[in-house]
Amino acid sequence: MRYSEAERQFYLGMAGIRAWYAREPLPGAAPSPEFDFPEEPDESTLAEPLARGIPAGAEAPGTRKPTGPETGQGVERLARLQAMMAGENTSGSHASTAPETEAKPEAETGAASTDGDDDAQEGLVPESVSKTALRVALGVWKVGDVLLLGEVSEDASARLQDSLANNILKALGYEEPVKAECLRWPVFANPLVPGNSFTDFTRVLKSLVGECDGRRIILLGVLEGKLPEDRDAWLGSTLGEPAVDFPYTLAELAAVPSYKRALWERLKPLVRGRA
Repeated sequence: MRYSEAERQFYLGMAGIRAWYAREPLPGAAPSPEFDFPEEPDESTLAEPLARGIPAGAEAPGTRKPTGPETGQGVERLARLQAMMAGENTSGSHASTAPETEAKPEAETGAASTDGDDDAQEGLVPESVSKTALRVALGVWKVGDVLLLGEVSEDASARLQDSLANNILKALGYEEPVKAECLRWPVFANPLVPGNSFTDFTRVLKSLVGECDGRRIILLGVLEGKLPEDRDAWLGSTLGEPAVDFPYTLAELAAVPSYKRALWERLKPLVRGRA
């Protein structure tokens, strides 16, 4: 049995449950472009259950026709209100157009000044890269002059991948275990929500890895699914030139022994340089 929304609210209220709906943006919620998202349900799919939920002889609220002597008085009152509103609109429209045209350039210049830096950074990136959807889970291990970034897989044990990364750092001469920091991107699943752009990703990555000058950077399977030019744009502006750029992730290293041997051959120059 299906209930209408009014009946559902009534029975919930009788049970002491009050339904609450947010009619305005909540504090701390991510901003949305006028709350206008393209994924809208089909109207035909919504009309059918609503039609079934309304009883056959029920009337919609506010549809009762007025009867009796109040009908004529209501018509006259409505006509007077419409005449008054028409007069106010014609007189107020001329007065409101001038201030609006003067205030609009100031608002546009203010918005342009606040977003100038972000637009400048976006302009340095190819258009194909700025529109590319990036999905990545990175683990970051920082110790001494070494910065290790590895793609973290959800299909493998997080503890196994962390211990493998620390073993790599031990091979470079760092015996103390290092706690990993994780970066999962994008922040919001909906690509239209502000905060998922190339500039936002580089800003978050820079704040996570810190200063990269003078550090030996080791990449393990980071953004290997991207085109070379896109990958260079995503990482080059943030990390610079890596000392070791290995194509396999930590999970793949744990599963295939030959990958470990290949990585060790790439790490030997770093070990000799430290010695």
